[in-house]
Amino acid sequence: MSSGGFGEIMTTARARNYAGLSAEERRLARRERLIEGAIRAYGELGYRNTTVKAVCEAAGLTERYFYESFANSEALLVAAFDAVSRRVFTWRKSARGSAGPPRNAAMPCCGPITRC
Repeated sequence: MSSGGFGEIMTTARARNYAGLSAEERRLARRERLIEGAIRAYGELGYRNTTVKAVCEAAGLTERYFYESFANSEALLVAAFDAVSRRVFTWRKSARGSAGPPRNAAMPCCGPITRC
C-alpha cells in the first residue's frame, strides 16, 4: 500500500502524457516551434532586430518556454542556423539526383533561387 505522499504525486504528474505526448516530447516540440519562429522572425526582422518576445510570438509560445530550451538568443541563433543548414544540404542532395532544381525553384527555407 502506498503512502500517497507528495513525492509520489509529483512523480505521477511528471510522467503524465498530454495529447498522447510525454513531457520530453512536448518540450522537444516546443523547441522546434521556437526554432521555426526564429527562422521566420530573422527573415522578417533580421537577427539584431529580433527579440525573444518576437520569436515567442512567432512560435505561439510564452517566454517561459524560450528559457526552457535556450540559454540565450545566441544559442537559438546557432540552432536556427543548424536547422537551415540541414535543410539546404538535404535540398541540394535531392537536387543532385535529378536534373537539378528548376529555374526560380524555392528552397524550403530560403525563398526563390535564380540561376545566372
